[in-house]
Amino acid sequence: MKLRPKALICRLLAGVLFFSLAGLAAAEPKIGVVVLHGKWGNPNGYTLPFANRMESAGYLVASPEMTWSGRRQYDTGMEGVMSDIDTAVKSLKDKGAAKVCIAGHSLGAAGALYYAGRVRADCVIVLAPGHNPEGTKMREWTGNDLAKAREMVAKGEGNDKAGFEDYNTGNRTKKLRMTAKVFIEFFDGDGPMNMANNAGRILPGTPVLWVVGQEEAEAPKRLGGAAYKALPDSVQKQFVEVPGGHLATPEKASEIAAAWIRDNVK
Repeated sequence: MKLRPKALICRLLAGVLFFSLAGLAAAEPKIGVVVLHGKWGNPNGYTLPFANRMESAGYLVASPEMTWSGRRQYDTGMEGVMSDIDTAVKSLKDKGAAKVCIAGHSLGAAGALYYAGRVRADCVIVLAPGHNPEGTKMREWTGNDLAKAREMVAKGEGNDKAGFEDYNTGNRTKKLRMTAKVFIEFFDGDGPMNMANNAGRILPGTPVLWVVGQEEAEAPKRLGGAAYKALPDSVQKQFVEVPGGHLATPEKASEIAAAWIRDNVK
């Protein structure tokens, strides 16, 4: 079929437009999101709706099972936490991610803050932050177990496992077996998991989205608020409240986070 000149020109212009748009799409950098679940959880729990929304928004997603999962029960300390997140970041970069954000829920949020104070992240998303060993009540609750763990370390038994009490939101407790050194790393209020200290170490220029549920319990809301205030002036921070409580926050925050990433990670 022979095309008329006008029709031929229209087809040529349409082809040019198609390949131009395809080129722009190909040139647009891919963004990855590492999603860290909360204490005693796993990647298929409360953070799954958040991870799914990130994927549907076009972001690459990695959801590692962290050391504080119900299955792993603190089988490694902070060095292992860094390694697990590094591995997740690398997996996203291997898939083509040019930028990678670290998002975490509850203890996962505390882990994200710890990581982003030591390694450059393209953004940090804090969802219902929990696990505050620096809190007065937590110091009281863990005092005896910390004394036991330190005594074990002094005896050269720091890598031996023993029973220690773990504390979670909603006044939940669970007796777990972990090494004395790992217990100290996670539960010493002046140690590496002090949330306010870690928030204060976030590297300059890092965009931080901090999301808390309107029905969050008083203690984590207060301690999380103190950590938010500790963020350096050099970071781009935004505080948002969403409906619901601690466990609902990842899902309730997913739409906000998807849009915030688009607007803040270039």
